[in-house]
Amino acid sequence: MLARGLRRLRPGAGWVAAVCVVGLLGAVGVARSEGPGVRSSRLIFHPSLELGGSYDSNFFRDSAQELTGPPDPVWALGAAAGLKLANRSPTRLGISLSLDGVWRELWPVGDLEPVGRRGADHRARQIDARSGLEAIDGALKLAFGPRSSFSLGLEAEGRYTDEPANELLFDEAFRRLEIEAGPDLRFRPGDDPDSRALEMRLGYRFAALRYLDLVEPLGSAVAQKDTHKIRLHTRWNFYPKTAALFDVKLWIVNYPQGIQRTATDSLDSPDKDLTPLRISVGLKGLLTHRLSATLRAGFAHSFNSAGQSYQGLIADTALEYRLEPRLTLRLSYVRRLDDDSFANYYVIDRFALEGTLALPGRLELKGKFGVDLVDYAEGGRPAFVVLDRQETTLLADVELGWHATGWLALVGRWKLEDNRSDFCYRLDLSRLPCPDPGSDAQIDRVEYTRHIVSVLLRLSY
Repeated sequence: MLARGLRRLRPGAGWVAAVCVVGLLGAVGVARSEGPGVRSSRLIFHPSLELGGSYDSNFFRDSAQELTGPPDPVWALGAAAGLKLANRSPTRLGISLSLDGVWRELWPVGDLEPVGRRGADHRARQIDARSGLEAIDGALKLAFGPRSSFSLGLEAEGRYTDEPANELLFDEAFRRLEIEAGPDLRFRPGDDPDSRALEMRLGYRFAALRYLDLVEPLGSAVAQKDTHKIRLHTRWNFYPKTAALFDVKLWIVNYPQGIQRTATDSLDSPDKDLTPLRISVGLKGLLTHRLSATLRAGFAHSFNSAGQSYQGLIADTALEYRLEPRLTLRLSYVRRLDDDSFANYYVIDRFALEGTLALPGRLELKGKFGVDLVDYAEGGRPAFVVLDRQETTLLADVELGWHATGWLALVGRWKLEDNRSDFCYRLDLSRLPCPDPGSDAQIDRVEYTRHIVSVLLRLSY
């Protein structure tokens, strides 16, 4: 669907969007810690493998208040494999290469009810169609003169995902391709590469977002974009474990212009181009030998080509406590300016608490709990939208693992996504208000609840 599909698949949207990157429905993923590795005289290899199964209560993130498309629970089996290699102790040229892939198989839970415009057979076919390759991630990093005062870095990253994050009222599916590449010029004065106090880095990235199966009802062609990213980063370690930070980021974001196709009509696509500027300063370091803090704040301006622009504060703060090797706790708050094709921009406030606790018997408990508050601009939104769009999403990710060795673990995991937004619109694209929940009218609602329970066998060597 137009609103929720494009919102949840935007880059950097937090844990909800990260589902398509780090795991098969929360069950199998490519995110991992590195083990000891396989070493040769010049290279080190880190292979990984993950096998698992899961129950997903709401695979398509449907609203239970919509009679036209209720939640579809699924069973999933999957496998993820990855390989990372790098050269050891590079002096002239540093090389790092990584590649990860995720495969999944899906089955509906029980008999599907023939509800609304999607009959039982149709919905079963849509679930089966999502079986197969879920994600591929690859990255290549080159560093010329990595230990010199002046060094040049080249980085390229690519990501393919097939992650339905919207209702299937119009048979839509998102096969999404993202690429990003560019150079970094780094200056670190000093004779000792391991104790240089000052680092200045100037970088450029070109990023492209493409949908491999364009969906006219969703306007996914309009969601594609090209971005030029320029960043100046300065870090000064004025104390051994304390640093001052200064960042300037300038992006040039280009969305396609022309006609946006919708379910029943065509609309002129508004000019969504923007040139956001973000400037921040901060401190990062130890307060005590167990307590560390990151305090960063700044100003952002979205400089939209047409209509409303954002001007205001941004922030990135965190407080972390470590009691090695038993306990780690981290409390964070982030306020960030970002963009997608729904409106001129959005602002997200993210509160999070995460921790790791080592238990007896080689057990480890991890948890992450948070709240995302998303506020979309009024400018640039579709003409048929009459409500202000704000979203509150509760998030949880709890993992209990038994570590047979340092690189082999058996893990149980539970994830929660609970979007409590009141935002909705009518699928006939009229500007009439949405009816009460439970109506059989063709209404698209953003709110949804999703639970994922999974069991994993994880190898990270």
